[in-house]
Amino acid sequence: MAKQERRIFDKEVQVWIHRYKNLCNMAHWHFENELVVCQEGSADIMLDGNFYKLQRGECAFFCSESVHSIRGTADSSIAVAQFGEVFHTPCYLKRPIFTDRYHACERMNELNVEYQKKQLFYAEKLNALLISLLADIFRGEQMETGVRTVQPTLTHYRQLLVLLEQHCDEYRFEDAAAFMNMSESYFSRYFKHMTGITFSRYMNILRVDRAIELLRGREDITMADLMARCGFNTLRNFNRAFKDITGYAPRGLPALRAPPELRDLPGLRVLPEPRDLRALQGLPGSRERLALQEPPDQREHLQSQAQCQHLIFQQVPFQ
Repeated sequence: MAKQERRIFDKEVQVWIHRYKNLCNMAHWHFENELVVCQEGSADIMLDGNFYKLQRGECAFFCSESVHSIRGTADSSIAVAQFGEVFHTPCYLKRPIFTDRYHACERMNELNVEYQKKQLFYAEKLNALLISLLADIFRGEQMETGVRTVQPTLTHYRQLLVLLEQHCDEYRFEDAAAFMNMSESYFSRYFKHMTGITFSRYMNILRVDRAIELLRGREDITMADLMARCGFNTLRNFNRAFKDITGYAPRGLPALRAPPELRDLPGLRVLPEPRDLRALQGLPGSRERLALQEPPDQREHLQSQAQCQHLIFQQVPFQ
């Protein structure tokens, strides 16, 4: 889903790196720049409403605040690096997709090892390694100078996403269309084009996401209170949406603890924790687990029915 993703970096390190097996996320944005490397398989990329194919041995670069999504094939392996203010440039890449002539994956692996070891001056070494990689990329690719032009509609859209997340219990379709200065029919088409799902589906995802957060914090909360605080008008609708999105009834949801491989991610984590529902990944019966295990045609069908998780993937350590 196209929401703002927030990261908190270590005080001295402005880098976050990980590799994903079968990465499939909804449209989202963040203030960090992002470098993506396709190691195996391929992926469909959406970037600010434009669509690209990322093949094995290619990279993608997403500028800060761009709205983007990645949908990898079942056999895909994708490395992702996000970084804050460690790299400044008055220009940007003319083409967001380019061939990896810079050994980006190997160099990202070196970054990951450096972070895990945390030896003396590791922060300085990390920043230096990243700057070296990015400098090589920007030297080797065609660049555009000046300020990147962003359509006013896209800026307005990002603002809408923040409002929807903050007020998912009360924001309505007609409110969103009015905010975007669009007719309701045009807004419906625009929103689905940008997110890949309908507005009502998107809102149910945000509301269930909030319900999971509340369930984690208060085990004694009543279903009626939970339903009301998440914006559902009936308990039946709440239970149906919750099970459709997570594969579980609200009270049947297993303990939401991040698996071991997510506890020590280099650099930072998404806040708040349940925002991308990663804690559900790998639980028996969950839809994202099914999507990982089924063949591509079944996976596509399951994703169309359960386009609910912000991230549907397996995380694997760098080799």
